[in-house]
Amino acid sequence: MSIRSAQATDTTLNAPVGAARWAAPLRADTWRRVGYAFLALPVSAVCLVATLLGQGRTASRIRRRLEGALLPGATPAQTRPGALAAAKRLLLGIPLELAAFIVVAYSAFNTVRNLGYPIWYGDTDYHQAWGGPTLGGVWAVHSLGWLACLYVILWLIRGLTHARQSL
Repeated sequence: MSIRSAQATDTTLNAPVGAARWAAPLRADTWRRVGYAFLALPVSAVCLVATLLGQGRTASRIRRRLEGALLPGATPAQTRPGALAAAKRLLLGIPLELAAFIVVAYSAFNTVRNLGYPIWYGDTDYHQAWGGPTLGGVWAVHSLGWLACLYVILWLIRGLTHARQSL
C-alpha cells in the first residue's frame, strides 16, 4: 500500500482528498447521509418519547442502529449512556436534524419539480420562461440549474449529518 493510497480519504468527513473531493456528493455515503437526514428527525422524536417513558436503553439502541446503518464511520458506543445523557444528546441533535430534514424535503420536492418540468408546466406559456421559447430549452435550463443547486445542497447535507454525528 503506497503512501498516496493510505492518504486517500479524509477521516473527518469520510471524503476523498484532492481532485476526487469534488465527486464526494455523488458517492454512496452521501446518499446514505441523505437517508439518515430524512429519517433522523422522526426517529429522534420517537426515541425522545421512549426515553421520557423510561425506555432509554431501547431508544439508544434504535439510534445506534440507525446511525450504524446509514452513517459511514459510525461505531456503536462501548458504554451505554444513561437516560439523562441519551435525552440530552437527542435534544441537542433535534435542531440539526430539523434543518437536515427541511433541506432534504425541499430538495426532493424541487428535484421532482425541476426534472419533471414538462409534466408540470408543459401546457403553460413557457415563451418567457428561462430557456424559452422552446420547451426543450426551458426544461434543459431548469433541470441543469437544479442539478447544480443539488450538488451544493448535498454538501450541506453532508455537513449537517457530520455535525449531528459528532454530538
